[in-house]
Amino acid sequence: MAVMAVMAVMTVMTVMVVMPGMASANRIVSVLDLRNSAGMTDAESAYLTDLARDALARNLSLDHFTIMTRESILELLPEGTRLSDCLDASCEVEIGRTLGADYVVSGEVLLFAGEQRLILKAHHCLSAAFIGSETTAGITLKELEGSVAGTTSLLAERINKHSGADLMGVATPQEGTPVIDLDDWLIKPEIFGSPVRGNRTNDVGQAMVHIEAGEFLMGSPRYETAREQNEDRHQVTLTRSFLISATEVNQEQWYSVMATRPSRFEGSRRPVENITFDDCIEFCNQLSIMEGLAPVYGRRDGNIYWNRESDGYRLPTEAEWEYACRAGSQKRFANGDLASDLQKLSWYRNNSTGRSHDVASRVPNNWGLHDMHGNVWEWCWNWSAEYPTRFAVDPEGPHQGYSRVIRGGSWDNPAEACRSANHNGAKPGFHGPILGFRVARTVIQ
Repeated sequence: MAVMAVMAVMTVMTVMVVMPGMASANRIVSVLDLRNSAGMTDAESAYLTDLARDALARNLSLDHFTIMTRESILELLPEGTRLSDCLDASCEVEIGRTLGADYVVSGEVLLFAGEQRLILKAHHCLSAAFIGSETTAGITLKELEGSVAGTTSLLAERINKHSGADLMGVATPQEGTPVIDLDDWLIKPEIFGSPVRGNRTNDVGQAMVHIEAGEFLMGSPRYETAREQNEDRHQVTLTRSFLISATEVNQEQWYSVMATRPSRFEGSRRPVENITFDDCIEFCNQLSIMEGLAPVYGRRDGNIYWNRESDGYRLPTEAEWEYACRAGSQKRFANGDLASDLQKLSWYRNNSTGRSHDVASRVPNNWGLHDMHGNVWEWCWNWSAEYPTRFAVDPEGPHQGYSRVIRGGSWDNPAEACRSANHNGAKPGFHGPILGFRVARTVIQ
């Protein structure tokens, strides 16, 4: 990218200076995405960038520095700007000036003598002065990530010395949210899956929404209001598209398959509830047989197993459920952060009048799914467990456990229990008027 192309959009500097919550005495630091010459995946190199950003935030003074988040940088850069096109220090300094930054930190991961070597450097944007550089190396990503914090702290000392600031406390990101953990900086995928092939209606009248495979951030950032400690945010890749019912299974649909009426709150269009995990497994298999599909679940030594190559009905995994619930959103709920936003999507404690309601009687999320928040909790396939760190591909949880995952909250819960990230569980034999389910199917290629 030519320096002149960056200089042509210097007007965005004014935007940075007047943003609320930023003291005029603060030095703004912009950490650019690392160039990747070592054959890492984009997610891995972005993860290392976020580690460096987090380490700077932990070592620069709250009284003197403001660190720009990755999202802020992408938002303020001119459309079409690619940091990978910037191959020299003068270009990096111009980008820093464009962002209104006082200091710009850049770097590269490359292969050298059989190792992955990370080189970080800092420049003062106004004078274009070179502040310093630091290097670390490792054979594996784990080795490299373990040394990033120490290396970056040395670079922070150079920036502090140049600016005359003291090392005292933790800096704040550009939005003014205190940096608590790496979760605040985690890579945000820019491409989200979406329903692209419309709905199909099955034999019991359920609309099945086609969700394309994709990536998303699962869990919640450390600053999310009323979050739980078991919601550590991490990047999840789903490699297989799937169908998921647009609503919870209602009582009429349940009766047409199982010929029983277990629900406490009776009503043909109300969600079926008061059912166990095993009841849901039986429903999925029976519905598969009714439609001539291969049943998904079987039993071996008293345990339920999942035939992943089957095209029949099943429970969604927890990751599939949250992916579908968020519908591309990273907020507390699919349509915002406030309880007033939840009112539009959900039946929960504040508006339910103490009972469940007909499915699809609130507006859907952006992917056409109703009642992902509230009405009744929903069984998922996974055993409850701690999340993996950093990255996960098609996570299905452990092979055994104490409780199965339930998601979404219910008519009897406050707003915080209905958040997209709320990670809860129940014993497989539990049943009550607050717990139902929806079905999914794997799209077999």
